[in-house]
Amino acid sequence: MRINRIKIYRYSIPLALPLQIKNIKLTERQGFLLALSDADHHTGWGEIAPLPGLHRETYTSALKELKALGHFLLNIHNRYVWQQVENILIKKKVLPSVMFGIESALLNLKAVQNEVLLPTLLQGTYRKQVAVNALLTRNEPDPVSAVKNLLRQGYKTIKIKVGGKDSKRELDLLRVIAHLVIGRAQLRLDANRSWNLQQARMFMKELQDLPIEYIEEPLKDPGQGDKLYSAIPCTLAIDESINVFHKKWARFPAWIKVLVIKPAVVGGINATLQLIQKCESQEIDCIISDTFHSGVGLSVSTALAAGIIGHRRAMGLDTFKWLSHDLLKKKLRVRRGQIDVNLTARNGNDIKISHLHELITIK
Repeated sequence: MRINRIKIYRYSIPLALPLQIKNIKLTERQGFLLALSDADHHTGWGEIAPLPGLHRETYTSALKELKALGHFLLNIHNRYVWQQVENILIKKKVLPSVMFGIESALLNLKAVQNEVLLPTLLQGTYRKQVAVNALLTRNEPDPVSAVKNLLRQGYKTIKIKVGGKDSKRELDLLRVIAHLVIGRAQLRLDANRSWNLQQARMFMKELQDLPIEYIEEPLKDPGQGDKLYSAIPCTLAIDESINVFHKKWARFPAWIKVLVIKPAVVGGINATLQLIQKCESQEIDCIISDTFHSGVGLSVSTALAAGIIGHRRAMGLDTFKWLSHDLLKKKLRVRRGQIDVNLTARNGNDIKISHLHELITIK
């Protein structure tokens, strides 16, 4: 069945909590939805939402590229999703957030046409429940109370941002939190490449008796990861540094034990699946992490996460709570620290049109 109509919508969602990305403070989440429809009125949706402070592309450049690709997507037969579309879009060097949205819309359309759920279409075998980590940012006003609340909600993994100016205060807080979670949950730390090698060694030396699952991106220079691992053996994860190693190395260095993959940053769905395959060949665990999408993009990230069956680590899909409302008719839910994958997939293509502003129609 061919695509015979394309619509592009804009959205803006006020944030329930302010969000700090590097030096940018966000109070709303903006982006675009792409709707691809066929002659039988099946529609697949995809989300394009570059995150200021994280993506190189802007809202303006993403929209410009999306519009330019509209006539290319029109009349494509959906059975050529990977062979025809992927190869051409890769050659065009499509922006990562745009690639993620286009792939999402095409695959959601194919899932609707074939009457299957997206996780089945993507990977066949998948987990029906996916554990997620809660996220504690640096500007949390009362982190101890927040952790107590998260434990009551049933979260088993809590991710905490570190790497601020006052390392002593952070370490004191981590010890208090560690005392709360022992036997109930584990902690992940994310330094966002804040430290030099000496600073990382000093900080991590103080963590050795705490229930830390792993520490993500500790170093300003990720190439020194082997030196850090040699000095203080621990589980190290990379996120922002993925392309530093993925594009230059046939295999990831041995000190990398976990990859935190943001599908809309690494280049989309197919790029994510390739990374997962590369990691599985090296026994590296993959964590799928979302970039504060609405439920439209988050449902796709959940489908990708569900297909990772080699481990049971929690996924980074707790970002939805920053949004004051969703674009889906039924908002994604986390219960006892778990996402119901089938329910999320069934709801992920059911859009509340009243929350959107139509920009363009191509037919």
